[in-house]
Amino acid sequence: PLLLALLFTLKITLISFLLSIVIGAAVAFILVQNRFVETALFPYIVFLQVTPIVAIAPLIIIWVKDATLSLVVCATLMAVFPIISNT
Repeated sequence: PLLLALLFTLKITLISFLLSIVIGAAVAFILVQNRFVETALFPYIVFLQVTPIVAIAPLIIIWVKDATLSLVVCATLMAVFPIISNT
């Protein structure tokens, strides 16, 4: 059972990491290309970044019915903002 849990965690981590790289790089590219979009969206990005995942996770679990997908969404949200900020 421990090996299965490890593989499940590894799967969630890798999927979330790849998604956050793709989404973060795409959003950062859009923000760099257009100052108006950056000015309009950056406050919302900062707001989502400083919001604790503990506050958002129950909503994600309710909205996304699949447990694995909700874990991927939560982990991606945690990882995407540092990529946006540092790209």
